[in-house]
Amino acid sequence: MSNIVPSSIYHPPVSGFQILSPQTRKEKLQLAIRPMLHATSFTGAQAVQNLVTLINEYGSQDVDAATRLEIIRDQAGNHYFRAWSENVTAIDISREWLKSAFMAKVDDVLVEAIMPSLHVSDI
Repeated sequence: MSNIVPSSIYHPPVSGFQILSPQTRKEKLQLAIRPMLHATSFTGAQAVQNLVTLINEYGSQDVDAATRLEIIRDQAGNHYFRAWSENVTAIDISREWLKSAFMAKVDDVLVEAIMPSLHVSDI
């Protein structure tokens, strides 16, 4: 007898973000990343990996402009930005965020995230 689950009843696991309402998802993300955004938490590779994992689970394109600015703000030291620039997933996120900011209307808040995002790539 086979232990294979028929595909018609198999559902891949979903992250905790996917089963919530949009407002609850946003609040959950903000609560989860808030402690990670303190200047003392910008410690390097592991801090970046933890943050990137949360962003990825949430959906990087769904992160609002204000939260993006908090993540890439200038309060972090060069060691944080260097760790961000050495993380492949973080670079992919940065690329997506820059593309969406570039495609945004001039008066869109996303445009404000362009320069801080470019600062990360300057490291």
